[in-house]
Amino acid sequence: MKKFSRALIAVLALTMVMAFMPGMAFAEGTASQKATVTFSAGIPDQYDMVNEKVTATGDLAETYFPELKAVEANGVSYADVLVAATIQKYGKDKVTEYLGLSRTDYGSLVTKQFGHDIVGYYFTNGEYNAKGVSEIAVKSGDRLFAGAYSDKNYSDQYSYLTKTAYTATAGEKITVKVSVFNSVSSRIIKPAAARLNIVDKRTGKLTAVKTSYKNGAATFTLTKPGTYTVAPTGTVNIKSWTGADIAGKIFGEASTVTVKAPKIATAKITGLKAGTKKATVSVKKIKGAKYQIKYKKKGSSKWSKVNTKLTKKTIKNLKKGKKYSVKVRAYKTVGGKNYFGKFSAVKTVKVK
Repeated sequence: MKKFSRALIAVLALTMVMAFMPGMAFAEGTASQKATVTFSAGIPDQYDMVNEKVTATGDLAETYFPELKAVEANGVSYADVLVAATIQKYGKDKVTEYLGLSRTDYGSLVTKQFGHDIVGYYFTNGEYNAKGVSEIAVKSGDRLFAGAYSDKNYSDQYSYLTKTAYTATAGEKITVKVSVFNSVSSRIIKPAAARLNIVDKRTGKLTAVKTSYKNGAATFTLTKPGTYTVAPTGTVNIKSWTGADIAGKIFGEASTVTVKAPKIATAKITGLKAGTKKATVSVKKIKGAKYQIKYKKKGSSKWSKVNTKLTKKTIKNLKKGKKYSVKVRAYKTVGGKNYFGKFSAVKTVKVK
């Protein structure tokens, strides 16, 4: 019985080990590991993807490009994200049509991305990656940018704004700092010229916004409330690897700008003076605002209105000897739309 018990225990132990081994191998492998990142890619003046959430598993790159297995980072790599992003945009059957990855003596090499064959510069959380994409480990929450060059001079440089998200009020000026990573000197520099653009997230196309630029600071205005994806474009002057002066385009990270409707203060009637068949309304000044005065004869349900830029306005052609109720509200016009504040308290005047 003791021998049987010992044998049974040995068999059970071996069974447990064998059952556990696949789990251990799976945990050590990259297939079970995932990362969800914010991903952007493109060439100057055109995004392929912008600020998209992309989820990659650690086995994607080697699934489509088996030669990368020996050089893949532990867990999820930048190459895995490139594959996942390509699948997300084009589908699983189009990966090798739009993305090219290979192994060299120096590690992994990108030969094509999103159909572009002059590649590329790769950044994680704003930091330049000097390694091959298979050797770069990524984690959930990272921001990745994969850039392709516009020509074989390789003069395009990565650009970004100081913040990834801004909040502004419609019609008010927004000033942002534009920075460029000089890939030759590995220094942060200012562009020679820059403008801000609204990015269509569906098509990746850029629409220029009127921009005032000076010494690294770009100022622009958005007139309609909403959430915008905004990115800088422009030019930069740098020294090439050979020391020659070259001019390149800037392109890179896009930021989010949330534009809110203007808040208009509540107007206040400071004076209401009766005249002969008229009444003069005085309003406390609100900076940048115009005023809408509403009035009606006592007992009537219908309000008449008059708009004015003045803080003192005379309403004429009123009925002699009648009482009138008066109220006022301030408003501002931004982008062709009027934004109103609350009405003041109602005041009453008897016309002479």
